[in-house]
Amino acid sequence: MTAYQLSVPPFQSLEPGLQRTSHGVPFTYRTDSGTLVVCEAFVEFSGVTGRQRRQINAMVTDTSWAGYGQRTYNALPAKKRAVQDGPGPTGDAILNDLEQRALRAAPGTKLRAAQGPMVTGGAISCNYPNGAPRDGR
Repeated sequence: MTAYQLSVPPFQSLEPGLQRTSHGVPFTYRTDSGTLVVCEAFVEFSGVTGRQRRQINAMVTDTSWAGYGQRTYNALPAKKRAVQDGPGPTGDAILNDLEQRALRAAPGTKLRAAQGPMVTGGAISCNYPNGAPRDGR
C-alpha cells in the first residue's frame, strides 16, 4: 500500500489506520514577490464511519475552491506573507480551515482525539510552474 500512496498526490504515505480524502482541495496563489504556488491539500482522518468518510469527501468535491488559495494568502499578516516558498504559513492556514470544515461536514468527528472518529490533520503537495523561489541565503 505504501508504494501506491507514494505514487499519487500528495506523494506521502499514511500511518496505519489513517485515511485521506480521495481528492485534494486545489489552491493556487501568487506571493508578493510574484512566485506562483500551485498546491493540493488533503484531509486525513481515522476511525470514521463510511457515512463520515463520504461527508468529508463530499465537502472536498462539492465545494468551489476558486480563489481559495489567493484569498487565504492575502489574509495572512505581512510577516507570514514574507515566506516566499510554499506551502508555508498559507498551507498551515488552509489545513486549519479544512480541519474545521471537515468537522462541520461529518458530525460526531473530533479534532485529533484520543480515540473514536477524528480528523487528524492533512497533507499538502505543491509545485512551482514558473520555477521555485530563489534561496535568499
